[in-house]
Amino acid sequence: MKDRNASLVRTLLILILLIAGIAITLLPHWLRSTKNVQPVTLEAQGWAYTGAGAPDSLLIIHRLHRVIDPELGTDLINIGLLETLRIDTAGNVRVVFNLTTPFCPYIKQLAKSTLDTLIATPGVRRVTVTFAPNIRR
Repeated sequence: MKDRNASLVRTLLILILLIAGIAITLLPHWLRSTKNVQPVTLEAQGWAYTGAGAPDSLLIIHRLHRVIDPELGTDLINIGLLETLRIDTAGNVRVVFNLTTPFCPYIKQLAKSTLDTLIATPGVRRVTVTFAPNIRR
């Protein structure tokens, strides 16, 4: 009787592992086919502080260290989410971040916090913040 129970348990575990393996294999394909995952882009006009030139990239990156991911508890720079940073001489700043997961529940909160942080930076006239779900097609 014990051999039969042990055999049944082994068979059940093998079946569970097989189903888990199939799910893990198919999940990325399903995520790539999801059409409703869209990037979040926010824009805002800043104050052009008199006498302040356009900020440099080091100042912007320093300011981005203040934006903390609520799920991971660390800033966006140390997580490695920053994809592109563009600053022109007029003080227009554009940042694009990739997300670690396409269905991040904090995407809008992160975008708003990033926008608020950058718009308060001296010399910034306009900010465009984009958080793009990390789905490679």
